Amino acid sequence: MAMDITAAVVWHWWIGLAIVLGVVPLVIATIVGYFVKVVGPRYNARYQRHVRSHHIDELE
Repeated sequence: MAMDITAAVVWHWWIGLAIVLGVVPLVIATIVGYFVKVVGPRYNARYQRHVRSHHIDELE
């Protein structure tokens, strides 16, 4: 019986670690992607010149 409880505790920590290692990069990638795609173009002069020179509608 003691072996089953010990194994459950060990797996609990490993599953938690696996979830954290998967979620943390996902959250960071989402934040970086937001800034690159949404916030960045508002302040990037090169992007503004590209949009104006190619007559790209900014709503697309």
